[in-house]
Order: sequence, then structure tokens, then C-alpha cells
Amino acid sequence: MPPRKHNPESDADSASRLRLRDFLIKARRLLEATLRSVTGERSSLPGDAKTSLSILWKDADAKLQGVIQSQEIGNPKWRRDALSDAGMFGEELRAKDRILEFILEEKRFLAALRFLASVFGSLSKVFPMLSAVKEFIDAVLCVRDWLPSDPEFTTLGNLS
Repeated sequence: MPPRKHNPESDADSASRLRLRDFLIKARRLLEATLRSVTGERSSLPGDAKTSLSILWKDADAKLQGVIQSQEIGNPKWRRDALSDAGMFGEELRAKDRILEFILEEKRFLAALRFLASVFGSLSKVFPMLSAVKEFIDAVLCVRDWLPSDPEFTTLGNLS
């Protein structure tokens, strides 16, 4: 039997994987800050909703951290291909990272959440456990009447 062929990561693949890791870390910081903002003392969100969002985030965050850690190791070819198909690899990922940076620079809180909901929808096709993160974002957007307006985004601190 011939030796099994491997498809090691190229330098570009490795750079894209690390860019994805950094993007996910940035998104995680934003989502943690979002939770603090919508469940903090100044929030008008009812207590039961705050508790529910906290529970959803705890589960989603654990799954997100697992994916972040997996990006330290490497991605098999099938996953690199799936990330490429989802627009979360190479130049497409670089473009999405720049869009997120722009949104953060402009301090557009709700736009950032809507953008991340879309991104995590794509990522959940590659990492099914990330659907929990999208569900958390969707839940936050559903309680939008209690969310701070965009100008209060500055209370989320430095997310970059």
C-alpha cells in the first residue's frame, strides 16, 4: 500500500488560519462586551432575560473558545476548503476582517452584531458548534429594544 499523501498547510494557509483565530478573538471580545453591556446595572433588560442571555453566552463562549484553540493547531485540507467555500479563508477573510475593523472604528454597535451574525452563520457550516454563537447574537438582536444605541458603543471599551 503506498504511503498516505498529506496536504500540509502552505504558508498562506497558515497565515489565513491565524487570521481566522485573531478574527474570532476580536469577535469574542465584542460579544463578551455586548453581554456586559446588555446585562449590566444600567441595562433596562428584565432580570430573567439577563440570566437567559448569560446562560446562552456561557455555552456559546465555550464552543467559540474551542474553535479558537483549534486554530492554533491547524486545519485539514477539507476544512480549509470548507472555510474557503464559506468565504472565511484567504482574501475573503481579510476583507471581512477589514469590514469588522471599520465597523468597530465607527463604533457601530448594532451593525457589528448584524455583521457577526452573518459571519457566524457562515462559520457554523464549517464548525457546527458555532451555531450557538449565532443563536446568542440573534437573541441579543431580538431584545434590541433594550440595547444601548450606537453612540453608547464606546462603553464597550477597546475591542481591537
